[in-house]
Amino acid sequence: MGAAVMPDIEAGPRPAPGPRRISQQRLAGAALGSVLCAGLLVALCAAAAIPAVEGLMRVRFVLGPDGFMPHGTLPQLAAWACGPVGAALAGVLLAGAAVRGERWAGPWMGIVTFLLTVLLASLIPDLTRLARGQAPFGEAVSQAVEGAPLMTLLAGAILAPVGALCIVAGTAWAWILRRSFTGSGRSTRSTMLAGSAGHILAVLCGGLLLGWLALAPLLGSLSEGTFVD
Repeated sequence: MGAAVMPDIEAGPRPAPGPRRISQQRLAGAALGSVLCAGLLVALCAAAAIPAVEGLMRVRFVLGPDGFMPHGTLPQLAAWACGPVGAALAGVLLAGAAVRGERWAGPWMGIVTFLLTVLLASLIPDLTRLARGQAPFGEAVSQAVEGAPLMTLLAGAILAPVGALCIVAGTAWAWILRRSFTGSGRSTRSTMLAGSAGHILAVLCGGLLLGWLALAPLLGSLSEGTFVD
């Protein structure tokens, strides 16, 4: 009898995709990520009408009219756009890993989307002040750059449950991409970041969870008030 046919992963590495194929993967990753993120935001805001959900997710606490984003149509629209833009960037960066079946690619797509979204949103207050002429250019840019890391950490901790949903969505996102380009949804390789991707991801998620637990006693009292510019 003939020798059994081994799976692709055992048969050796596949040929590297050409530039056109890579561009297609990145475009598909960005488009699909933006659509999934926009849908998730709409669903979260709709579910936030339930007090228990809002108490856990804090979506309206951030994006609502009485949240800490500056008042006005443009700042609110910019805040809503941060999610799809962050997802598009994550799709461009990691679509190739998802299509190749890199283990942890999906959760990484989700957590990178979450962190990029929070980072972009943290810039909106200072950029709004600049656009409204409330601060000189140099001062507004300096404050945005200096404050972005701290604001990203704080907002990331506050929205840690949303980050967990992003990880789940990222896993589905990667599966759809791999299924679309290869016909298989399985993750079969573990070379991403030299095999340490899972450990780094665990540290990031653990840090966000600890931050959320540390801030939890304050969040209820803060969300009862309103934030002004």
